[in-house]
Amino acid sequence: MVVQPYKKIILRIWLFDDYEAHKALEEFYWKIESHISEIDSFSIRRDSSEVLLVSSSKDVKKRFNNHILRAEGGKRFIKVRVKTPEDYSVKEEENLYFLHLYTTA
Repeated sequence: MVVQPYKKIILRIWLFDDYEAHKALEEFYWKIESHISEIDSFSIRRDSSEVLLVSSSKDVKKRFNNHILRAEGGKRFIKVRVKTPEDYSVKEEENLYFLHLYTTA
């Protein structure tokens, strides 16, 4: 059975430990879905404070940088940050949960 890439992302969202972030992440995914080929990675900090997109696309940065997601219950917000691959640091990875990681294979 072959699972389409978008289904893998949705499954990873629903497997993320913070259930209050699920709906906001899924809704945000549907906003970025048409740009996913321009996004190298889509991740969330394990403390759910920030979503990180890595992309070289100026359009992705313009559309989504500093976007705010509202976690379920509306009492908590999650900020979206877009970084270029050059600005991204591997040191950040230990605190990230990856929802999408672009691969050429």
